[in-house]
Parts: sequence; C-alpha cells; structure tokens
Amino acid sequence: MYTKLLFSSLIVADRIDSADFENPDNKAERNQAADWEKACNKIERFVAQFSAGEPIDAIRADISNNCHTRAQDPQGIFSLTVPTGGGKTHASLRFALHHAKNHNLVRIIYIIPFTSIIEQNTDAIRNVLDDENKQSWVLEHHSNLEPEAQSWRSKLAAENWDRQIVLNYYGTVFRKYIWQWYKRGKKTPANE
Repeated sequence: MYTKLLFSSLIVADRIDSADFENPDNKAERNQAADWEKACNKIERFVAQFSAGEPIDAIRADISNNCHTRAQDPQGIFSLTVPTGGGKTHASLRFALHHAKNHNLVRIIYIIPFTSIIEQNTDAIRNVLDDENKQSWVLEHHSNLEPEAQSWRSKLAAENWDRQIVLNYYGTVFRKYIWQWYKRGKKTPANE
C-alpha cells in the first residue's frame, strides 16, 4: 500500500514538474500559502455587519458564535446540523477558517451531498473571501461544472486541489477513497 502511495506521488510530482516546465507561469499558481489571519478578518467583518433585527438573527448569531468557539477544538471531522435558513454556510466557514488558523492547516475541504448546495456555498464563500483581483480562495469541484466556463486557473487548481478551500461532491470522495478500501477488503474472485 505504501509503495503504491509513493509511486502515485512520484507520478503526480513528475507530471506537475513537466507541466510547469512547459508553462512556467503555472508554478506561481500552485500551492499558494493560505493567509488564514486575513481570511478570519474577512469573515469577522462580514459577520459583524449583520443586525439582530429579527428573532432568527439572534439564533443565527448564536449558532455562528458557537461555531467560532468550537474552532479551538482538536482536529477531526466535523458536521453541523442546523435547519434551513439557520446560517450554516457562514457559521461553518467561520468555524473552518478559525480552526485552520489555530491548527496551521493547509486547506479546508467541504464534502457536500448535493451539487446544488456546493454551488450555493461556493458563491457565498466567494462573496466573503475572494479579492477584487479575482484571486480565488475557493475551488468548486464536481461533475456539473461546464469545462468551457472554467478558467485555466480553475482547471489547473482542480488537478491537485490547489486552493485553500475545496468544495467537493461526497460521491466523488466516496468513490475515490472509501469504495477503493471496501473493494480491496472484499475477498471475492472478481476483486482478486
């Protein structure tokens, strides 16, 4: 298993090195370090502009504040169960950014069950984080993306998830990782 992982890493590194040799401009687009402090400041400014005019606003603020507090927790896999309209997108982003900053993480990965929700969350996160110069923090990666509508930067980032925040369809992750483990564990003639 480790041999396969090392061999796979070697192949990917060779492909990236070859691609960067052909197009040296690509190298600057890869593995950009995340400035989590800047991102945390952006989400805090964004959250601060909400007013508590309605009772639902106080509930959303409480959810968001709880997420912010839990960002101190040890690393792990997290879920957030809140009804529709409860402010999950911004609360989870607030948690994720502060958690990444507190633990010096490289990237944040959202795994979401529906592409429509991925698209909504991507738009909301870009609205908070993306700079005026269109330097995107976010990679939206799923089957509904139109290749013609993607920029060369987003196509390049999709190759290795070279963005600070990645939103992906859970089916893709399941097929890529979980299903492979499951198939290897089965002892049937078809899988040997």
